[in-house]
Amino acid sequence: MVIPRKLLWFLMSAASAALAGMVTRQVVSGVWRVTTGSELPPEDDDRSSSIGQALAWAAGVGAAAGVARVVSRRSAALVWEKTTGEAPPGDEAKL
Repeated sequence: MVIPRKLLWFLMSAASAALAGMVTRQVVSGVWRVTTGSELPPEDDDRSSSIGQALAWAAGVGAAAGVARVVSRRSAALVWEKTTGEAPPGDEAKL
């Protein structure tokens, strides 16, 4: 049974995104721990933490998620191209 290219690309890019998400969460949590000294970041509705802390957490997570998305998509595309010798399905028009 041959797996269609689009399905294989979907699975590969989804796995890359999932891994990037897990790593990003660990990195951001570690940076938070080192920077603030507290173990857990504030929850959105936790009023025991300041609005500054909540906004700093949101900004950090948002920026890290954006960077992780770019890195994971580009890495997956690079591996796909090196493995298959062609652009990922759907990306031909972008190249």
